[in-house]
Amino acid sequence: TYDETVKTDCGTNDFAAYVLRVGKRGYSVHYAACAAVMLRYFGVPSRYVEGYYINAETAAARSISGRVVLTEADAHAWAEYYLDGI
Repeated sequence: TYDETVKTDCGTNDFAAYVLRVGKRGYSVHYAACAAVMLRYFGVPSRYVEGYYINAETAAARSISGRVVLTEADAHAWAEYYLDGI
């Protein structure tokens, strides 16, 4: 279940296993880490990435003199993987 109120510290070194087997709740940080670990397990080169996500509509609404202020609410995490030939 996607839940942004879950803590990032699950009290274990293997929080990917914790999220998938015990807690069964998390948000982008948890699911991106799980995805990267699972992809690597199956031999797919991957990495965990953190950054910001903001859509064009929100950016336009927040724009001040050509600058957009990002907040913690815009923070996001995702997994990237390598596909040979692309």
